[in-house]
Amino acid sequence: KGVLFHYRQLDLVGLVNMRERVAREYFVDADFLLPVKRARVFTPARLDQSIASLTEAYERLGFADAKVRVTKLTRDDRAGTADVEVTVDEGQQSIVRSVAVEIIPDTANAPRRRETLQPRRPYSRAWQQDLVQRLRAEQYRLGYPDATAVVTVQDREEVDGQIHLDLRAQVRTGPHIMVGDVEFHGNERTRDSVMARRVKIEEGEPLNRIAVERGRYRLSRLGIFDMVNARYETVDESTRDVIYEVDEGKRLNLSLMAGFGSYELLRGGLVLEQYNLFGRAHTSRLRLTQSFKSTSGDYLYTMPELIGEDVNVFVDASGLLREEISFTREEYSASIGSQKRFHGIETDASLRYKYQLVTANDVVGIVDTVRRARVGALTLDLRHDQRDDPLLPRRGYKLAGNFELASVGLGGEVDYQRVDIDTSLHIRIARGQFLHLGLNHGVALTLAGGSDNLPFNKRFFPGGESSVRGYRQGEAAPRDSNGRIIGAETYTQGNLEYEQMLTPSWSLVVFVDGVGFARDTTDYPVEQALFSAGGGIRFKTIVGPVRLEYGRNLNPRRHDPDGTLHFSLGFPF
Repeated sequence: KGVLFHYRQLDLVGLVNMRERVAREYFVDADFLLPVKRARVFTPARLDQSIASLTEAYERLGFADAKVRVTKLTRDDRAGTADVEVTVDEGQQSIVRSVAVEIIPDTANAPRRRETLQPRRPYSRAWQQDLVQRLRAEQYRLGYPDATAVVTVQDREEVDGQIHLDLRAQVRTGPHIMVGDVEFHGNERTRDSVMARRVKIEEGEPLNRIAVERGRYRLSRLGIFDMVNARYETVDESTRDVIYEVDEGKRLNLSLMAGFGSYELLRGGLVLEQYNLFGRAHTSRLRLTQSFKSTSGDYLYTMPELIGEDVNVFVDASGLLREEISFTREEYSASIGSQKRFHGIETDASLRYKYQLVTANDVVGIVDTVRRARVGALTLDLRHDQRDDPLLPRRGYKLAGNFELASVGLGGEVDYQRVDIDTSLHIRIARGQFLHLGLNHGVALTLAGGSDNLPFNKRFFPGGESSVRGYRQGEAAPRDSNGRIIGAETYTQGNLEYEQMLTPSWSLVVFVDGVGFARDTTDYPVEQALFSAGGGIRFKTIVGPVRLEYGRNLNPRRHDPDGTLHFSLGFPF
């Protein structure tokens, strides 16, 4: 391989309208505590790319004449070091003061439409391309698929060190086109009727290229095609056929799963997925999982957009046998429901009816609870996820909630209401430094009956590698007078974590976890609180961080451990 070349020194000269930290990130990864060579790799090609990227960044800020060049370069081929000086000549910033838009119809005697925009935005080629695309899209929606737009500079004026531009945009609509036939090619197994419901384009309506593209996107979201293209065929001067060409994907997929956690230890399993069942884009998934503490399986059958746009109908069945910290959980369930994506607020919602058989075996120490019950319940799940990465979040937030209403009138033999809310917030506070916050709250109520209506399985058992890390799984929960864990009817949990990147793959974390709970809701919201603090190290992988963490309990009870060491895979919250 030879020697690894890296930047020993990088000087940026001439920066005025861009912070040095931002400009430096185009050349080196500056987020890490340890100055490892891998974060400062130097090659002539990478240097050229960095220069081009920084130049483009200035152009997007309106500095079209910005010049970025290397003014000094010293290499030591034996040590593999490079000392580089980069000089920036920003030039003047260009601002779009006005855009005179003229709509020119295809018919000679039709009137032209004019309007003036005043965007007051930095001028760049990217901004101009966005403007052209927006002007063309307005005509596409009206049935003019051949619309073109040309933007030119009409006037420029220097004002307070800036260049103010007045632009002119000419939009030629082209002919008005109607939709002829809508055809599907390449679908050997998928029914035309299934595809037609997704594209929602009718013969005889104005040809809207945006609607055609939206139909192509909705077909691709079915997950049964490896490729989806759309093209047009001319019928006459005012009519075109819309043709969707697809390449159907595989119908069966088998995946293996593996993981590790401090409580369940080694986990393994498989997922068998079937696609495009009966040619209707239906899917099924069978998942089987085994660990040292649990055996589980579930089957999910999904019918996409069966009762409306973005509304999926599903049925599922599942079984779980799991050895908890104080009892053995046994659960079997079947459910039917629907799921919808609300694009305006980027939220997923599902409503289902679930019938369960829940059993808590080997329960000792609590009398006023249900150890075995049939449960008929309506469950609402909401999820709004704005994190930049669900496996390794660095920025953004998550809001999720589960609301369960169980009733005798729904076919069960118990009445209770259960709410569980899960939130997290992730903030970059400095270079390579991140703050992660989590907040969870749950409460199980029995408004229509006594506490003996709440199955033991529905109580809350905080603690573990993704909860309060001074405890094992389920151990940060109420205990009876003999030290036996009996679970809580309500809890509130908070997590505060600081992460410092050491290298591109390694990071250090320190954290404080806390939970307040009450054995009975009569003591809502908190009867007792537990806190732990600690730290750990993480290694970044493509399936999430590998974590080694130790939590020390700050106020342990008589039967609590002093602390717990966790080795696990996956982000904690």
